Amino acid sequence: MRMKLLNFFIVAMLAMFSVTVLSLVLVRSHGQEVFWPAYIDILASMAESIDQGLDLKDGLEVRQRVTTVVDIEVTHIGVGVANFGDASDDAVVIVRLIDSFDTTVAESEVLVSALRNDDVTLLPVKVKLSSLQEYEVVINTRGVSGGNGLTVSYEPEQSDEWGRAVITKGGLLVKELDGNIRIQLLRRHNYRSLITRIIKSWFGVGVGLIVFLLGLVIVYKRRVIVNILCREELVVNGWTLKRNWRELIFVLAVGLVMSLAVTMPYFTQLDRITTMGDVQRALVYRGVARDALLDKGEIALWEPYLCGGEPLLANMESAQLDPFFLLVLVFGENLGVRMSVVLTLIIGFLGVYALARRYGELSRSVALMAAALFSFSGFQMLAFANGNFAWVPVGWIPWVLYFYLGSFVRWVLIIPAAFVLAFIFLGGSLHMVVYALLAAGFLGLWLVFLRQDLRPLVMLGLIIILFVPLVAIKLLPVAEVQSFSGDFIRPIPFIQPWSWIYDMFVSRDQLSISQWKFEETGENFRWIEYGAYVGIMPVILFFVGILAVRRRMQLAMVGAASLLLLVTFGWFPWAVLRELPFLDGVLRNPQRVRVVFLLFFGLLAGYGLEFIGSKLTRRVFVRRLLLASVVTVVLIDLATFHSHMYGDLFNLERPYIEPVAAFERVTNSYTDNREGVYKVSYENYRAGQGTADMCMPYMMERGAYGRGRDTLDLTKSYFGEAKLTQDGEVHSVDVDGDEVIVSFNASEAGWLVLNQNFFPGWRSIPAREVISHDGLVAVRVQAGDDSMIFRYAPRSYELGFWISVVSVMFLLFWLFNIYRGGKVLQRML
Repeated sequence: MRMKLLNFFIVAMLAMFSVTVLSLVLVRSHGQEVFWPAYIDILASMAESIDQGLDLKDGLEVRQRVTTVVDIEVTHIGVGVANFGDASDDAVVIVRLIDSFDTTVAESEVLVSALRNDDVTLLPVKVKLSSLQEYEVVINTRGVSGGNGLTVSYEPEQSDEWGRAVITKGGLLVKELDGNIRIQLLRRHNYRSLITRIIKSWFGVGVGLIVFLLGLVIVYKRRVIVNILCREELVVNGWTLKRNWRELIFVLAVGLVMSLAVTMPYFTQLDRITTMGDVQRALVYRGVARDALLDKGEIALWEPYLCGGEPLLANMESAQLDPFFLLVLVFGENLGVRMSVVLTLIIGFLGVYALARRYGELSRSVALMAAALFSFSGFQMLAFANGNFAWVPVGWIPWVLYFYLGSFVRWVLIIPAAFVLAFIFLGGSLHMVVYALLAAGFLGLWLVFLRQDLRPLVMLGLIIILFVPLVAIKLLPVAEVQSFSGDFIRPIPFIQPWSWIYDMFVSRDQLSISQWKFEETGENFRWIEYGAYVGIMPVILFFVGILAVRRRMQLAMVGAASLLLLVTFGWFPWAVLRELPFLDGVLRNPQRVRVVFLLFFGLLAGYGLEFIGSKLTRRVFVRRLLLASVVTVVLIDLATFHSHMYGDLFNLERPYIEPVAAFERVTNSYTDNREGVYKVSYENYRAGQGTADMCMPYMMERGAYGRGRDTLDLTKSYFGEAKLTQDGEVHSVDVDGDEVIVSFNASEAGWLVLNQNFFPGWRSIPAREVISHDGLVAVRVQAGDDSMIFRYAPRSYELGFWISVVSVMFLLFWLFNIYRGGKVLQRML
């Protein structure tokens, strides 16, 4: 029965993982098809006058030669045929695609009643065309008599690049036109094309191979699975969270005191602001998400305030699904985000302490030092003093390692490890996810080598397999948006030389030394990238610890720390890692990996202190007093070294921005640059204004198209928050997160254009065609329409939502079953 239960769990895990990864391929392909339809547009815009058209009737054929440039899977043919007269609605227009041998390779029909008079009509086909081949599009009719106004538009005086259109009758030439008829060959989303994409993608092939191989192991090597998951070989002491919860209360108190000692200026300056762009974005993102959840009970998918409007949940830095967001819900985004910093410092402090006590086997006081060297080292202190709130999930990293190592003893701990890793991703930091996996991966590799056992890598792989479906609710929308967003071209990263290492970790004057100044790095804020102050005493203890370690776990920590230190200086294995898919951007600045290097640094420094204490005296009381004295000095130094900087972050008076009665957008979030007050988009948000700037990197290359009220660019002049392309008048626009309600009066058919950036996922009520109009969202309207609701609701979110919900329910049920001794599933199976 035990084997049967394990097989069931593994099959379920693989199924959830496979569905998620295949869904990634689907949403990426679908997003690209919608955002950038792949087509060969033979002509320019459709002719606006029927004087540039010719009448169709039965017996006549209009032919247009087409030469393909690349291989293309055509799913639709677009033709410019319109009914400007009295042609019968029951009549039919027939469109064929023939090859150079006069063989019909595709054919489609459309009723005259379904033709569009203001744009091309799309007819579905299924055909694959070869590159550099000549084809002809043939248009004829059935049930159309002459003079009924059924018109094919053409472009007079066009070049002969594609060949001029001709009229034939019975296969004989009747007339050669002086231009080309308008033809589009398009590849749009359909199930056949998506399945083809999956089969051809390395994602799909990789998943299929993994599932196949693991399936073979399950079917033929069941005992292998049981042996890997159930043997207990890792030697640890008896310290556990459950047994030592009273000890953790004291540690919690120490962490709280240190965190408040550092961040107190956060809370004494709640009425003041900062101009740091990262802070502005973090506050707006959380404010929009909070309003959506409290007012409408919804997860916010769209953020209308920054960069002309952009996806919110699909933004990597969105943080509305992690536990820290509870603070925002209760206390508001301004106070809540500052409290999140305090909480993450405490959680990280507790995590390293637990790691040091159970797997590092350090004494209580020394474990406190190891914990402080992680949470209060230069990396985190400088990041939060600078307002890098995307780093808030950093406190979960030690807990990933804690449960990862625990899974060697009890395999079920891969479940909390996956949950904690999911908290990091959902909290808005892909960087921290990668850093946590690097720390676990390097540690696991050394344990494999030292123990001659593949279990560490197997457990890490299972954690990743569980993690992926847990975060599908955000992962799928992120993948969709990234698939068609432009690559933000960054300059070549500056990697510090080894000569800086002393100043980075030890210098007490590091904020004023030449390395941190503008002329050294090309940027005037780079000091936050390289400062990693820990002090001279922990550095000495670190080197002593390296020499003192003897056990395999300790040796593995030395190996992991060595690899991570090499990465931070741009040495191997950084050059290899950044070539892996999706890691180039995350690992662009390798010095940031020091956050997990400092985790191992603290543990190894603890070994050094324990070793020195054991050599100085054999008297337990004296040794404990000595260790406690050293630890106290280190803790006080770490808690005070950067604390003065936190008062410099929120140091400006709030600028007054006149609140607006209805939402409107301004070009820039600058108020008075001469007074040093700029980039205050959070204040614009509080006043009911959106901005056309404050873009995330993925938006910079693709472009922000939202217009601002005070723009000087005539090509992007402000037309209000909505406009009609045809005659009519817009009365009001109500912007409310994911939803925009427009009241208007349309005198004729056309497009209603919203002053929000277009992304796949926009829909309308009533349901109409939604397109990108010069980069903005536009919906088709008819004469007499007077209202329209725009709603951003991408399919990628809906698919990811259900994958994550099912995965969470399954894993919670499994934990409950384990708690009940396996009796629940045994009865079911």
